[in-house]
Amino acid sequence: MGFEIKDGTGKGFIAKVDSNNRVHVDAVSEGNYSAASDLGDAYTINSGYITLTGASATSAILFVKNNGDNPIGLVRFNLNNKASTGTTETHGRFVFYRNPGAMTSGTGTSVTPRNLNFGSSNTLTLSTEIGQNAASFTNTTEVFGSPVIPLQNQLFIDSVIVLPKGTSVGISYITPASNTSVQVAVGLNVYEIRED
Repeated sequence: MGFEIKDGTGKGFIAKVDSNNRVHVDAVSEGNYSAASDLGDAYTINSGYITLTGASATSAILFVKNNGDNPIGLVRFNLNNKASTGTTETHGRFVFYRNPGAMTSGTGTSVTPRNLNFGSSNTLTLSTEIGQNAASFTNTTEVFGSPVIPLQNQLFIDSVIVLPKGTSVGISYITPASNTSVQVAVGLNVYEIRED
C-alpha cells in the first residue's frame, strides 16, 4: 500500500518519490547556533579590554563555568590584542584551559552573557569572572590550545566545544618579552543546548 505526502497549505502539491524510493525536496538547512539564536538561546560573552603590564607573564583574562542543567555549546573564540609598548616582538599568545578551577587575583567582576535575540529575555546560569594583570587559575593541568596572533590584530577560531553542567573553560594571555603595556580581550559565542 502506498502513501502520499501532501502540502498542508491546501495548494495541492504532492512530494515526488522516484524509482529508488527517494523523496525529492528543496530544503533550507539551519545550523544549531543559528537555530538557537532564533529561539533566544544564543549568547556572546565578552571580557572587554584588559591592560596587562607584565613582560613574558601569564595572566588569566576570562573564566566561564556552566552551572545550568543544559549543556553549553561554544562555537567561536574571538581574540583581540592591541599594540604592545616596550617590546620588539610582533606576536602575543592566548592559552585555553579545559576545566580550570576558580580564578585567583581576578577582578571579581562577572560577565553578563548578551542574548543575540534582542526580543528574548532568556539567560544562562553561569559562573564568570574577568581577569586582570597577574590573575591566574587553579587546576590548569589541561591546556587544549595556545594560538599565537600578531599584535594589533584579532582572530576568530571556530569551535565545537561542549560544556556540560559543572565544566569550565579559561583563557589566559602571555605577554610579549619586554612588554610594559598591552590591551587584550576575548569573546565567546555560545548557545544553550536544549535537551527537551
